[in-house]
Amino acid sequence: MSPDLTMNKNFSARTLEQNADDWMLNPESLFIGLEQELLVFQDGHPPALEVVKSVFEQLSRKGYRVARTDTDGRPLQVNRELRTGYVAVKNDFCTNLFEFALPPVRTPEELIADYNLVYSDLHAAFSFHGLAPMREAFIRIPSASIIPVPGTRLEWLMTRPLPAGGKYSDRLFAATIAATQMHFNILAEPFFTALPALYAFEYLVPLCFSNSADSSTNARCVRPLIYRDNYLKSYRALGFPDPVPTSRSEYQQLLDSTEDFRRDYTFIAPRSFGTVEFRSACAQPSIERILELTAFRLMTIITAHHKTSSVRLRNADSFMGACADTLPDPDVIVEDLELLQSGEQLLPPVWIGPWRNAVNRMRESLALLLGEKIA
Repeated sequence: MSPDLTMNKNFSARTLEQNADDWMLNPESLFIGLEQELLVFQDGHPPALEVVKSVFEQLSRKGYRVARTDTDGRPLQVNRELRTGYVAVKNDFCTNLFEFALPPVRTPEELIADYNLVYSDLHAAFSFHGLAPMREAFIRIPSASIIPVPGTRLEWLMTRPLPAGGKYSDRLFAATIAATQMHFNILAEPFFTALPALYAFEYLVPLCFSNSADSSTNARCVRPLIYRDNYLKSYRALGFPDPVPTSRSEYQQLLDSTEDFRRDYTFIAPRSFGTVEFRSACAQPSIERILELTAFRLMTIITAHHKTSSVRLRNADSFMGACADTLPDPDVIVEDLELLQSGEQLLPPVWIGPWRNAVNRMRESLALLLGEKIA
């Protein structure tokens, strides 16, 4: 949920010695930076802040260095140097939401190695303190049990006006959801031209990568719906923008026209040092699912830039419908999958395996939703 300066510093150091649009000629120059969030509980309840600080203290004894402390000198964030850069582990907004940001890498093997190392360290620290991470990316929690963590935006989040009538309106909404977010070094003028085409494929994320279904409302992916229901319409830099900007100047107008702007919360957001953050996906439950989502993101980036004129554009309503309970035309879904698959030869070879796994999983998910096999 929070802007990750660690991710930006890693990218600044490692990926932008070349122009940010070089990847269009050589996709193997694409770097991927992962931010993974985890919902974590102790005996079914959010852990006390003292327990969270003890987790960080244990990590600091296992090779992590303290990067941020409270007024008493207790750790609130720890970092660890890896061969690919450094990882940051912190608490985000509340005690039951942990986040780790991995350094940018090019290959699945690097991503697997870094993820497994950090997750193993975290899991050991969690287990020692009786904490258990959820596989799911959404949970309903009584507001009275949520323990916010002091931060720069906490007061604003707790006092800002909420839209009327939202099913998921709650000032503490961030304590109920977790995400898998990815950065790519693609921020150059062609990115803005291709942005509508990038958003055109976003509806496949709630259809095929959801980990936040809500049986009480029949929503198949509540995380985007929760964001929608917790900001006024005047906060335009949110979710799926409508209309989608097509140039750097139009994007700046979107930010400038956002009332009481604090941060860009759109689902495909330019960040510092030439990165673009993809933010719509729920927290994936395993490294295998993360690899598949990464390969899907890579393929949408390549397709949106190299086959822009062939992409069928979509608006925010169609995306939100896919998150709720509306199914797109099956023929349109098939055409979009075929278009993505047609660019496979442009994908870096090391990502073809995860991409094909992603296609198989997407077909299985869509077959369950549509009641018919997807070719």
